[in-house]
Amino acid sequence: GWEGAYYVIAIAIAVIGIPAVLWLVSEPTVAAAGGMPKTTDAILPGVPFRKAIRTRAWIFITLALVFAATAPIAMRQNAVDFYAQTGIDAATVSLSLSVLFSTSIVGLLIGGTILDRMSRPWIVAVLLAGAPVGLALALVNNGSAALLYISMALLGIVAGVESALGPALIAKYFGLKSFAALQGLTLAITSPALALSPYLVSAIKAGSGSYTVPLLVLAGITMIAVILTVLLPKYPAPWVLHMPPRDAAPGQATAD
Repeated sequence: GWEGAYYVIAIAIAVIGIPAVLWLVSEPTVAAAGGMPKTTDAILPGVPFRKAIRTRAWIFITLALVFAATAPIAMRQNAVDFYAQTGIDAATVSLSLSVLFSTSIVGLLIGGTILDRMSRPWIVAVLLAGAPVGLALALVNNGSAALLYISMALLGIVAGVESALGPALIAKYFGLKSFAALQGLTLAITSPALALSPYLVSAIKAGSGSYTVPLLVLAGITMIAVILTVLLPKYPAPWVLHMPPRDAAPGQATAD
């Protein structure tokens, strides 16, 4: 069934995708040859890759993204079966999934706009708080279509915000020096969680006989994501691009 397909996809990502990304993001040594100028990447401001992945900021960002992303995709895949228990028909649930997709676009716009304008990381916690609230509304729903739409709308906003968070926070905390490597590794870590979460929710439901336990687990996980973002350190000073002086050789970097 589709549960097995999710399992196979997750294993493929873990076995093939993660080693491939780690190889692609490795930092090669740039050797000067024949008087050729150094690549302009040398002057990009930021934190080196190996140093960045050991920081509290990157670890908390990655874990928060993994935990926050599980709720929207797990609910999206199990919504029809879950809400059938409350007496809501499949057509209404399908319409609510359209609401989820629509509000995810709103989440992308809101997340990007707010993150560009706020100088404190606590706002990230506020943006992600919609996930546990949306799950709580799902748990207490006894057949209300209005609560269904509100719950899906909140989860959709979180899905969009989560997509904007990774690049925005990595750029703010670590600059551009290793941006692509850090973003690639972050996606390599979050992707298996996204692939496995619907299957795990379905498996726990099969074992417990109810969606209450897996949804409570998801609510707890998303609350951990909110707490992790509350604990993010202050943003560093804005990264400044150091341009070579006018009389320097083309491509020659100045000292930081």
